[in-house]
Amino acid sequence: MKADAQRGPAFDIKERTGNHRVATLGCVYSVDAFVRTPEPIVAALFRETKDKPK
Repeated sequence: MKADAQRGPAFDIKERTGNHRVATLGCVYSVDAFVRTPEPIVAALFRETKDKPK
């Protein structure tokens, strides 16, 4: 068994098609909460806009 192990690699590195470099990216994003009361929310729902949608 030792003689077989010292013989060399079983395959050439160039033949390893399953070897891919993979990058992993992580990101953290945080924003302070914007606290709204019911009054501004209702006002935003019923306000009239100056620009009419086309």
